[in-house]
Amino acid sequence: MDAQKYSEKFEEKRQTTVSRKKTALFAGLAAAVILLAVYAVPKIIFNIHHESTDNAFVKGDVVPIAPMVKGKVTKVYIEDNMKVKKGGKLFELDRTEYEIALKQKKEELSAALAQIARIDAAISQAEQTVNQSKSLLEKASTEDDFAKKEMNRYGRLADENLVSRNFFDSVKAKADESRAQKKASESSVGISLATLTTLRADRKTAEFRANASLQAVRAAELDLDRTVVYAPSDGLIGQNNVKEGRYVLPGQTVISMVSYDKLWVEANFKETQLEDIRIGQYVRIKADAFPSVKIAGHVDSIQPGTGSSFSLLPAENATGNFVKVVQRVPVKIILDSIDSAEISLIPGLSVIASVQTD
Repeated sequence: MDAQKYSEKFEEKRQTTVSRKKTALFAGLAAAVILLAVYAVPKIIFNIHHESTDNAFVKGDVVPIAPMVKGKVTKVYIEDNMKVKKGGKLFELDRTEYEIALKQKKEELSAALAQIARIDAAISQAEQTVNQSKSLLEKASTEDDFAKKEMNRYGRLADENLVSRNFFDSVKAKADESRAQKKASESSVGISLATLTTLRADRKTAEFRANASLQAVRAAELDLDRTVVYAPSDGLIGQNNVKEGRYVLPGQTVISMVSYDKLWVEANFKETQLEDIRIGQYVRIKADAFPSVKIAGHVDSIQPGTGSSFSLLPAENATGNFVKVVQRVPVKIILDSIDSAEISLIPGLSVIASVQTD
């Protein structure tokens, strides 16, 4: 084979290799473009119609449970992470002290009621005495009137010497006696009325004492009832510091209960994302713990202030050099549906929230 044929054959082979490489390159580029289009275009379209953030978390009502009375824990009905129903028993405190207090308050109430009964009996007797005194006063008044008439009549006869002066003096003495008896009856009526008024006032005082004792009994009954602590709502037992034998105080949080039926998402969107977000818009939620589960919700409300404006130490941007930082605004998202009944969202889980803005 001469040099010319060899050179032609080599050139032909080189051209074939270059052609194959170009074909492979173009095929690779085409495949890359297709893959890019398949992967990127939906995301681009999705991002055009949605505002998303991964600064979002599941929130829920965490109810602190504390006893309202002091005492030593005697019974515990719950365990860690246990599901409880509203009204279910959580734990009990020692009842002895409160049972004794209730018994004492009931005895005081009985004594107060007995005092009222004694006063009522005294009032009844005093009313009878008043009636009797008034009857005697009427009798004394009648006798006094008659004695006055007798004295006047015999006085005229004595002046005409038709009766003896001695007889007139006896009539006059009888009239004076009737007048004194009338005054005594009037005093007796006054005294009996004053006694009745005093007794009625004493009854009012006794009623106040009885009412106070009744309220004390009710308070003691309430304290006794509060030795048993119940679940205020359906939920899950979170932090549990209740142990038998532990002494607890009123207002001391010993259990943190999570209400599993009142969950929402708090998504912290950048201020530059809020322009098209409106209340009621559909939200697609993806939980990091359950990436394959579809969760739907809607925008419930937008916090009237950025997160920094409600912080304990808000920024003081007027005190020195200013560096602009994009602020975030919490948006509350209500959960509408979860396509799996097997998962259980809990407060604190991280999620990605995407709001459909059109």
